[in-house]
Amino acid sequence: MQRMMSAMANNQTNSSQPPEQRYSQQLEQLTAMGFLNREANLQALIATFGDVNAAVERLLALGQLSMS
Repeated sequence: MQRMMSAMANNQTNSSQPPEQRYSQQLEQLTAMGFLNREANLQALIATFGDVNAAVERLLALGQLSMS
């Protein structure tokens, strides 16, 4: 029960942060993988609750990988 309450408190803390801060590490990972559109990356991370693998799949489906 205490773990559940702690997790809920952490979730509330995380949700009060702007998405750019909450997903900063994931944004860096996506950029390193060649996904250079920061706004598209952020939207994909928001939609996937920060799951980088799911965000990559979403970005690939939208054709967001930069080939430069």
